[in-house]
Amino acid sequence: SPLNPSPLNPSPKSSERPPPYDGPEDEMLSQILSRFGQLKRNELLGDTAPSPPQEDSSRSSSSTPPPAEAATEPEVQSSSSSLSGDADPSPEDDDLEQSSIEDIYGKPEDDNANFAEPAPSPVPDVCFHGIAEPRFPHYDLHWAQVKGPGSVMCLAVCDGYLCCVDSRDNVFYSRHWGREFTWKKGSRPTNRLALSPSGGTLWTLYKERLYAARSPMKDEPLSLAWDEVVGGVASVGVTETTAWYVSTSGEVFMCPNTATNGRPPAFRMVSCFVKIQQVTCYDDIVWVLTAEDHLLAREGISDRTPWGISWVDVTLPSKASPACISLGYNCTGWLIDSDGNVFFKTNLKNSSPRGYNNTWWQMDLNEFVYQFSPPLSKMHKNLSSVFSADKISHKVLGRGKWLLAAGKHGVWFCESTSTLIYTCRRDITGYFWEKAHVNWLPQGSKWLELAAQGVFKDQGVVWGRQSGGRLAAISPVLRKWWHVALPKTKGGEDVTVTCVAPSPESLWVLTSAGEILVRTGQNPDCPLGNSWAILDLAQLGGTQLVHLSCSYDTVWACDSKGVVYMRLGSLRPPAERTLPPAWVPVESGYQEDSPFVSAVYVGPQNFMVWAIDNKKRVYVREGIYPELHIGTSWVEVPGVQARQLCLSEKAVWAVTPSGEIFRRFNISNTNFVGDYWKRIPGHVSTLAASIDDRLWAASLDGCALQLLTCTLPSRVEQVERLAFSTSTDKSDSDTDGWEVV
Repeated sequence: SPLNPSPLNPSPKSSERPPPYDGPEDEMLSQILSRFGQLKRNELLGDTAPSPPQEDSSRSSSSTPPPAEAATEPEVQSSSSSLSGDADPSPEDDDLEQSSIEDIYGKPEDDNANFAEPAPSPVPDVCFHGIAEPRFPHYDLHWAQVKGPGSVMCLAVCDGYLCCVDSRDNVFYSRHWGREFTWKKGSRPTNRLALSPSGGTLWTLYKERLYAARSPMKDEPLSLAWDEVVGGVASVGVTETTAWYVSTSGEVFMCPNTATNGRPPAFRMVSCFVKIQQVTCYDDIVWVLTAEDHLLAREGISDRTPWGISWVDVTLPSKASPACISLGYNCTGWLIDSDGNVFFKTNLKNSSPRGYNNTWWQMDLNEFVYQFSPPLSKMHKNLSSVFSADKISHKVLGRGKWLLAAGKHGVWFCESTSTLIYTCRRDITGYFWEKAHVNWLPQGSKWLELAAQGVFKDQGVVWGRQSGGRLAAISPVLRKWWHVALPKTKGGEDVTVTCVAPSPESLWVLTSAGEILVRTGQNPDCPLGNSWAILDLAQLGGTQLVHLSCSYDTVWACDSKGVVYMRLGSLRPPAERTLPPAWVPVESGYQEDSPFVSAVYVGPQNFMVWAIDNKKRVYVREGIYPELHIGTSWVEVPGVQARQLCLSEKAVWAVTPSGEIFRRFNISNTNFVGDYWKRIPGHVSTLAASIDDRLWAASLDGCALQLLTCTLPSRVEQVERLAFSTSTDKSDSDTDGWEVV
């Protein structure tokens, strides 16, 4: 019989797994799990006839398996295992779960495929100048806070050190290939600095006058002598041999040779049709930011014409105004907008200074990045609460608010006047929501729902629901979509789809009439199937299902009153004259003045069952084991409110009521709750996650999107490993994924 109904538990619980039984039956549970692992290993090794278990007379009265397992497996008696009563079966569970995804959803070519490493994707990573755009995304977290020397007004970086200028015009610098920042104070007052990548060219700006250092040191911003260059300067950028600056009147000037040996450098005015406020340069690439918030790139720079030929527009990544631009290592362009979003553009070349396309990759910043607000940010917030944004001085709210420096060893940025600097000195992941290149929808049609639980690696299709209740399938490989005809109702009317629940070799569809349609004829060679079968729901009586979700052998659903059901067995329509699997009620449903489940989701691994209630709170089902599929109770997972969830192999994705996307990290069979939520860039109306954690979505205007990622490799890990190997006072904890600053 099913468990006694239990209401949702609104208070969070510990993520430690509670045992499904009490008292002396703990030992029996350990032995059952041990026997279950042995049976699975025998199956993988081809031993289909395992030896019968030895009967333990002292436990013979407790050898009956629970009802949930008895419905699907032969009876397994407890054996005289050497495990003690308090033995921890989690290592066996981990090994089993790690192999189960590939075994269940993979498509091996022969019998030996079970023992081989997973085959790499036939779609290779795309690389430009050492920058990889991986086929499968990474969502790692490598940001850290660094205490600055004071209120930071300027950031600059070279291969040898990181440099800051505080609000009192003091220069501080620190060598940054260690884990700790030790700030040293310079002797020369400065407003702004410009450094070449090697540090061989150092120019400073103080009270609108520009100074050049003679033979500067490579590891310190120091020089024996300084030469005054020019006055009336607002912004400056330098390379190893050239320099660009913007005058206070908004004009651009260029110096083709900075090695003047004490003689005044020669400048050439570079005509521009608009006023300029900021300039940045790296090798033969030059970007400027105009007074009207447009981004321009200089074309035609060569040895014969080092000042270039013409200006071209660079498409901006967001509707917000650009606040800071920078060009850095590996010909990568960086931009921070007035909302604090950080973007980068790869594959910049002399022949294409604006990049090979219009793609900007947005960085995944953590929430803690914005937990401390400097005075300018607080003033911005206070002014915005009183006045509309378009009536406030743009200089107060936009320009100069953000600072960014990008070098070979990492990226640093902060808000102007802040005392905290944020750094990512590991591989940097950028995100871009690309419109799925599929054939066009009919005019007026939109994507209302997408479901990708049937996609694993390069197999399967993404199913979707379009406006009007029509069903469609998208092939991620062919980049096309097709309408899939639905059966007519008894009255001859078109069926309207309300919920789509696929798995790799099945598709269940819920209609507005409460019927469930099961797609037949599906296989890897024909993922669309060929016909429909109506599932018999006589067991449920007059129940009106509103949501369902499928795993490889389990279906979870809920009705309009919040009652949750679980169905264990084959997802294919039952043969004639056979008894279909039972729908087991799990929860009591609606109660006055209490939350009730409005949607339930099951992941590729059956221990992952999550739900949301009518108040948009998120819950996870605890106590789900191979012998107890329905679990024990619901545990609330705080942190975000969600109107939709989707589950992949290792993560839970949530879409908030405002359309933001969050990912739940570190979910496993021993930590079913996970550890934390992290926001991923983007705003969507609906989200779909494949088994292997790739994302599709429908935009707010109904377009199909696919999430692409780009990884910028960092060299700092090699340097830190070298430094760590020569240090004897570091503990093992220093080598994990955390930054110690």
